Amino acid sequence: MLPHLQNNRRLILVTGVPRSGTTAIGQMLSLAPGAGALHEPFNFHSGLKNIEHYFEIPGTASFSWAQFDRTVAHIKNLNLSFKPGIFPSDKGLRRAVKYLIGARPLNSYRRLCLSPNLRAIIWKDPLACFAAAPAAQRHEVDVLVTLRNPWAVAGSFKRMQWAFELPDLLKRLQQANFDFTDKLAWLEQPLHASVTNGTVLWTIVYSTLARWGQSQARIRFLNLDDVVNDPLATYAKLYKLFALEWNERIADRIMKYYRNESQRETPKAGKAHDAGRNVAEVNKYWRGYLTPEEKDFVGAATGALWKELQTICV
Repeated sequence: MLPHLQNNRRLILVTGVPRSGTTAIGQMLSLAPGAGALHEPFNFHSGLKNIEHYFEIPGTASFSWAQFDRTVAHIKNLNLSFKPGIFPSDKGLRRAVKYLIGARPLNSYRRLCLSPNLRAIIWKDPLACFAAAPAAQRHEVDVLVTLRNPWAVAGSFKRMQWAFELPDLLKRLQQANFDFTDKLAWLEQPLHASVTNGTVLWTIVYSTLARWGQSQARIRFLNLDDVVNDPLATYAKLYKLFALEWNERIADRIMKYYRNESQRETPKAGKAHDAGRNVAEVNKYWRGYLTPEEKDFVGAATGALWKELQTICV
């Protein structure tokens, strides 16, 4: 039996591969009256205390169905316990501040707890991508998958020098009957490790979500290019799709966020969320980060899936 939920709050999960725009989309959706954003409760370093891996997979040995159901119930009921949020890279003052006030997930949770008349929680979490279908099926969670082109994701991984523990993730996916072990060979390519890592992760995340999206009506896909090219019309459509209240104040906030005058075309190296970059260039700056060989590799590995996914976006 699923845990009893004490309220009628809606959950809207905004997910996708990391670096696919989930933060901005989540923030803009949370502008709706009665809505608020919860930042990455499935983050291993800064999320909930019961999260033991990046990319937990419900129904596996380390994250049982009972654990998953309790976690979603606790999110909806705002009954959560977070880690301090200290990353290995955090040093000096940044580390001290996190010890004192916590990291972004905890502080987003505090704001939700203080929100009067909270009716919708925008659960922003690329690290919950493999929980999308179970959340939709078992808990009636609406899911929005942000789709960013694979070259941009690989370029962003390279800029950030990111790499996840993919061999462990692939083993856990096998427990859930998703076999991507053939993609391990891609990690051996003589290219930048962050590029191959981001490309493999893009492929397994969106292959899985596409498979689920074929049978689960609550899972919708959003092309990030549509947001960048026409933010106002795209968000108005999303607000209607998820039955969120739209008004002129929200429209003004969105246009201000996506205004690009006098902003840098390339984000700062190593900065995940650079408020000073030109949002219109978000899916273009990868051209200066990837070598011709890396661009060819990403295209060969993901081109067919990228083309297919664009046909199922809202």
